[in-house]
Amino acid sequence: MQFNVAVLIYCAALFQGAICAIRRDCECGIGNEEEIDTRIINGIVTYPHQYPWMVYLKYMGRVFCGGAILNDRYVITAGHCLYDMQPQYMQIVVGGHDSEVEDGITVDVEALKLHENYTRYAAYDDNDIGIIKLSKTLHLNNNINPICLPNPASDYTRAKVVIAGWGITEKKQMSRYLLHNSVRILSQSDCKNANRIGSKFRVLENLCAYGHATDTCQGDSGSPLVYESSPFKYELAGIVSWGEGCAPKNTPSVYVRVTHYLPWIERHSRDGHYCLAQRN
Repeated sequence: MQFNVAVLIYCAALFQGAICAIRRDCECGIGNEEEIDTRIINGIVTYPHQYPWMVYLKYMGRVFCGGAILNDRYVITAGHCLYDMQPQYMQIVVGGHDSEVEDGITVDVEALKLHENYTRYAAYDDNDIGIIKLSKTLHLNNNINPICLPNPASDYTRAKVVIAGWGITEKKQMSRYLLHNSVRILSQSDCKNANRIGSKFRVLENLCAYGHATDTCQGDSGSPLVYESSPFKYELAGIVSWGEGCAPKNTPSVYVRVTHYLPWIERHSRDGHYCLAQRN
């Protein structure tokens, strides 16, 4: 009975009272602790499976975007990663670290769902969120595990958060290995007044974040922006959306604000099974 109450509370907190299916055998958002101490833009190579929710998207065999495991049947990503794409030509690699040897598991795609109000402009995107339904249920383990969704009331202003991806680095080429680094989320007023992005920034739908000489770049689109709520426990604060270049001085990048889209996420992923945020 205690477990059932916890499930109801978790679903209600996430999805405003909606009923969602919960797996009893998994916990979301658990990162693996080790890290390779070597030297995204100015990113650090992660330890394999350090962030077990990370995936990369391939279209006709080419890596082009990132994403995060949402539950055992769905991946969440940026809307512009799905725009004009056909599911039969797309594959998702889960549990991967080295994109050249493809050490993860490749999964086919059943369907793509782009937000109904997604709008594509020359330099940015509105309602830039999408969900991918996988062709089969994922076998979850320490290396393949979902990210936690945030509480709707979460406010990450001034929080230090983690960016990760296989995108273009300061060497002007896609990274072979998953890289990560940290940036800090700015206040909504700072984002709205920020150089080069302010006029296009949407207060309700977006977050912005900045880190000195570090940033996401092409190929990182759709990758998660995650907040470490407790040691090695993470939740999805944002999704890489757009920016003005890669790591320009004094210019933040823009991310999808996930809390704004929780009801939409629930509606389009309810036939997957979510993992609990914390086991009893």
